[in-house]
Amino acid sequence: MSTMEIGQSVGASDEQRRLAAVSAAVAAAEEASSGLQRLVTLVAHLLGYPEVRLNLVRDTIQVTVAAAGLEAGEITPRELSFCAQAILAPDRVLVAGDTATDPRFRDNPLVAQGLRAYVGAPLVSSDGCALGALCVTDSVPHEPSAEAVETLRLLADAVTAELEHSRALMAIAEVTAALACANDLDEVHTLICGGARTAGGADGGMLVVRDGRRLEVAATSEPLPEQLTLPVGPGSLTGRVCAGGRAEFHGDGDGAAVPAMTRALMERMGASAVAAFPVGAAGPDGAAGVLVVWWRRPLTALPATVRRTLATLADQAAVALERATLLDRLEQLSRTDPLTGLSNRRMLDEVLAREIARAARTSEPLTLAMLDLDHFKLYNDRLGHQAGDRLLRHAADAWENAVRRSDLVARYGGEEFTLVLPQCDAGSARALIERVRAATPDGETCSIGCATWDGIETPAALLDRADRALYAAKRAGRDRVVFDGDA
Repeated sequence: MSTMEIGQSVGASDEQRRLAAVSAAVAAAEEASSGLQRLVTLVAHLLGYPEVRLNLVRDTIQVTVAAAGLEAGEITPRELSFCAQAILAPDRVLVAGDTATDPRFRDNPLVAQGLRAYVGAPLVSSDGCALGALCVTDSVPHEPSAEAVETLRLLADAVTAELEHSRALMAIAEVTAALACANDLDEVHTLICGGARTAGGADGGMLVVRDGRRLEVAATSEPLPEQLTLPVGPGSLTGRVCAGGRAEFHGDGDGAAVPAMTRALMERMGASAVAAFPVGAAGPDGAAGVLVVWWRRPLTALPATVRRTLATLADQAAVALERATLLDRLEQLSRTDPLTGLSNRRMLDEVLAREIARAARTSEPLTLAMLDLDHFKLYNDRLGHQAGDRLLRHAADAWENAVRRSDLVARYGGEEFTLVLPQCDAGSARALIERVRAATPDGETCSIGCATWDGIETPAALLDRADRALYAAKRAGRDRVVFDGDA
């Protein structure tokens, strides 16, 4: 049977999945070379064949990744590979006691070169992919005993377990290394989600994180049919796992044990099996999150290696999330004014540069305003600094409530504040800024200077024009709005 016929016999999509699994197995074999070598040496000792090969069958070639009685690294065209025939019936050991008389192999050139006896036990991964075979060969015809065939099959299972253990360790190490370098919370979410999908050999993955008593989707390997916000508790699989802190797996035909909400989502995603692992220990409000993976192919049980790998990854995810969340909070604090809770000067500089770049790209208007509480020093001197701090907080809240969601209110320094108003020209900005001025609390007033970006100036130049307009408002008597260029 030709390579093309082999691929067609198992189906194009199944062959693509198998080849992906073989690629992962080749990498795993490099990492597990010493353990695999011990296993093939054991095969040679137990069965007495002069040559033992651990062969992985790729798209056009067969690669010998471990061997006894010959050097590893042998490459054979797939169309000549005996093991390529063995993987076509992955549930049976392929036996050819005399290849010269066996109609399946007698015309194979390898027979003329001395391959006269072959026994190959397929290597089948936990997700059902036939990777290759553990085989023994001889240069003379040799009919194996039933005991020898069963021994080879058991040792093939041990080889597969070694490969999967190595692959799992590699997946965890790869994700752990990436997480150690990731500081951005969104990046951490994406790495955890993708790592779980790869480590589990799954078709999809999702990370949900707890926010109080709700679970929100932080990352997913593919778009969900709808935006999900789930309660912590028995209403969904993720909610149940988060609340109880225990992993769950539900395979093909196990739908009755899956909450209706999760079952409906699985049907829309085309998933036949799903596993969910708590991220971190469950406290009074539940775990920090839940790591979910799903498979579209039928899966009645979760292999022990996959379960251990995903559980380890969920533990690693808990540490990474805690670290990234702390860094994110520190980053937010570095961009936040501690007194008012508004963005600080650093955040203002970042947002203004970004909005000017956006305005240059879209040709949309952008207006900047500088605000100053009138006679604030006198207010402080008369009522004290604590009263002054309260006024600053009240003003910040009032002004932030008076602007649009897309606008930025930042504390520039002291009693000066800044408004960044995207998609807002001078005409529309006047009404909005007058609303801000009127919202000044506690019977106090403010002066506001405004400037609309001219299409070429730098952020510093725009700030300077707004600042000059602010001082013009003060000179004109305070408690007013002045635009740069107003007569």
